[in-house]
Amino acid sequence: MADWSQGYVTDIHYSHGFYRETTPALIRFALLMAGIAPPSEDRFAYCELGFGQGFGANLLAASNPGGDFWGTDFLPAHAANAQQLATQAGLTNAHWFDDGFDEFARRDLPQFDFIVLHGVYSWVGAAGRASIVAFLRQHLKVGGAVYLSYNTLPGWAPAMPTRALLTQFARGQGAGLPVQRRLEAAIAFAQKVAELPTGYFKVNPSAADEVKKLEQQELRYIAHEYMNAHWEPLFFADVARDLADAKLEFAGPADPAQHEQSLFLPNEAAALIDTIADPVLAQTVRDFAINQRFRRDLFIRGARRLAPLQQLNLLLRTPVALVRPRAQCTLEVATPVSKATLPEDVYLPIFDRLAEGPCTGEELLTLPALKELPPARMARTMAVLVGASFAAPCLPPAARAGARESARRMNAAIIAQTREGGPDLDFLASPVIGSGVTHTRTNRLFLDWVQGGGEPSVQACARHAWSFLQRLGTRVKKEGKTLQSPEDNLRELEAVAGPWLKSLPELRHLGLIDAPPGQ
Repeated sequence: MADWSQGYVTDIHYSHGFYRETTPALIRFALLMAGIAPPSEDRFAYCELGFGQGFGANLLAASNPGGDFWGTDFLPAHAANAQQLATQAGLTNAHWFDDGFDEFARRDLPQFDFIVLHGVYSWVGAAGRASIVAFLRQHLKVGGAVYLSYNTLPGWAPAMPTRALLTQFARGQGAGLPVQRRLEAAIAFAQKVAELPTGYFKVNPSAADEVKKLEQQELRYIAHEYMNAHWEPLFFADVARDLADAKLEFAGPADPAQHEQSLFLPNEAAALIDTIADPVLAQTVRDFAINQRFRRDLFIRGARRLAPLQQLNLLLRTPVALVRPRAQCTLEVATPVSKATLPEDVYLPIFDRLAEGPCTGEELLTLPALKELPPARMARTMAVLVGASFAAPCLPPAARAGARESARRMNAAIIAQTREGGPDLDFLASPVIGSGVTHTRTNRLFLDWVQGGGEPSVQACARHAWSFLQRLGTRVKKEGKTLQSPEDNLRELEAVAGPWLKSLPELRHLGLIDAPPGQ
């Protein structure tokens, strides 16, 4: 029988992830930060190539019912799971398939405003990449945007021999073992090699550190990250050259905060990059400066450049919403090279105002503490808020209202799977930002209780969550240890429920929970 997998790992399914950079509203905002006119906010067509389990794609379809969502994933089980969740949530704007890219391109598809690929491009080989580029050339609208994430060099260079060691063991000495045992044996073998007193791992300690980290990572991640037949980290220049064949040009980073270079680059690196006229070389030097290993890029077909004042006005008129509880909004943010501390005189008033509900940059500039802040700096501040996952850009008011019912159905489907012990779907659909918001299993059970009319108290929430965890034979973990007694489990659930209940105002602002009558 022919092997339809073409070297892709099929015996361990991909995780149920959501990647916020694939959100249409966030792509639009990042394009604005790059000074490029984004695709329309109204009716749009969206495609994901290689959607994994389809959880994220369905979340976006539910929270953006004005969009028409299409996608394919090579694994039939992934497509079946995506279709099942879409059906359970009553989505009518979601169309999922298990085609290869060439086969999918031959379907009767719309011209797309957005095409996204997360963790696909550097895992499919040269022929697969050529198919992707051909698809983009054929099916992306003029003015349409592409989100592309991929493993890159030089950051992956030290780990490439480790990957070769794992795959050689798994396909040779580990052949015949069940896939999980094969992976475990390959990791154990790599650790033995890394512990040798001489050789590659002693000369390259960062590669030895990578081997140590394997023990702490999910086998599903390792299988799909390392074990596919096609796995090739790429220089940015290679990707830019490939996509130029589809008439695409680099628009900018998908993370809007990267436009605030002082947070992401050492001063010396920023100064050097400012002297480079070639944008492709500038990106390459940037990758060397921070040892980049994973890029999230936006490309566009036919960039329409905005005048500086037009760009500034559009940014300042974009409403943003807090996506973390106010208590979790700190002034310290992680960057590729270190940690940065945000100025409290600017960010604390913004956190406080956003805790009251979404607002625009123009509205933030009316706060007494910020009235002297230059508008251009406010725009960059908003970019940092969004890029650091404190906030997210909102949908227009009419789109928010239209998304409430479909997002509610999706969240009900997610919570139903939680109650039944299904996979960890750790996000909920927000009709306000048109995206997903992190919500752990325990918090989803709390939400199930409160949304159903239960008493919003620490004790009641904890009892409700514990009743389901008991039925599922599951216990709470604290600091990596599984709690055994009912008393310890309830005590820890109560400790978690307290902060969650305090976050109810933010959940209401995001449309994740109904506001009390009269509000």
